[in-house]
Amino acid sequence: MKNLLINLFIGLLLFTSVNIVSMDNISDSKEFYKISKAKEGLYFIYFDSIPAKPFITKGTIVEFEDYVALIEISISDHKLSTDTLIDHTEAGVKTIKSIQNYFPEKPLKYLLSSHWHPHSIASVIPFISKGIIVITTRSNFNRLNDFIDTATYEKYKEFIKFVENDSLVLKDRQNEIIAYKINNQEYTSVPTEDFLYFYMPKSESFHTSCIYQRYPKFMVQGKEFISPRTEDLIVFLRKKNISPKYIISINPFHNQPDGLILADTMNNFINNGILPSEIEKYIVDLSESNLLIKSDSIFKEFMKNSIPKFIIHKLIYNLAAKKELTKALTVAKFHAYYFPSDPNSWDTLGEIYYFMDEIPLAKRYASESVKINSKFTGGENVWKKDLEKHKIMWEKLNP
Repeated sequence: MKNLLINLFIGLLLFTSVNIVSMDNISDSKEFYKISKAKEGLYFIYFDSIPAKPFITKGTIVEFEDYVALIEISISDHKLSTDTLIDHTEAGVKTIKSIQNYFPEKPLKYLLSSHWHPHSIASVIPFISKGIIVITTRSNFNRLNDFIDTATYEKYKEFIKFVENDSLVLKDRQNEIIAYKINNQEYTSVPTEDFLYFYMPKSESFHTSCIYQRYPKFMVQGKEFISPRTEDLIVFLRKKNISPKYIISINPFHNQPDGLILADTMNNFINNGILPSEIEKYIVDLSESNLLIKSDSIFKEFMKNSIPKFIIHKLIYNLAAKKELTKALTVAKFHAYYFPSDPNSWDTLGEIYYFMDEIPLAKRYASESVKINSKFTGGENVWKKDLEKHKIMWEKLNP
């Protein structure tokens, strides 16, 4: 089994950045954003409003019989700070005008958002103030309080709708959107507490926002590494028995000219690639005693093959979710020693100690995080909330 681990990681490379899509590749007038037709009833709007953005992002427009709906107003992106959110009002107004110009006889009726990150929803007020209904989850909307105050919410709350159950459907004779709600307890790579996928059966298209990812230069044993988010996406599609013909991402890195991604392309690299769960399996299957005995040789292989820290970080929390805290601690120690300049690695080590009720040690490592970055926002307040979530997961392990 040790040789299996060693062979598995040989050839593993550090993440390489995907090719950036230049704004020169997708241009339009200053007055309106570019909108292009992909399929009957399906369009894309390309956003380039924020000068700091390193790449183009896009939203999906679905045409119904008497109105249109917009999925994602991606006028900002995840590389900008999410600590303090702002309403990019001017760009929101420009989005509305662009859609009105392209569909002069059909009003924009809905704005649907998968999650609260700015590359999903970066403007709300221009929409709800015009009676356009915003659809998201309650927990995601709560995060938007940075730019929607109580008075604004009270004034326009009739135009805010939440997906309360596992799905919500918009449908008429011409088109259909099914919004599926998932959470980051069942799908651990989901970036927010709740998340919405959007399926359009008429065009056989599945909107994934930022979940679909590919890193074709990141190889493990000659196979393409499949990101944890993409693995979660595949698991969801199989659970729901959904077989879309096309995949939609907000980032046009792997798009065909029509802005779509063939699902066959995704299925092909899934079938021929290597899953994160396969990389983690060796350590997950080891007993606590065997992990301690073999840890030195295992982690030497991690270092030799430059295993990216996000794989190790995810492994720590997967072990914690199973309440295998001793194993999680062993990996967390290596994580901190392997990435000593990363404040999050010491904070993660502190958090596992916190879960184990070793409070003095936990606080000690939290202080290391702050020494590295005085603005680092982790520590006991975050750990307390995480522990509450983990306790819920632990209860389900022993019903």
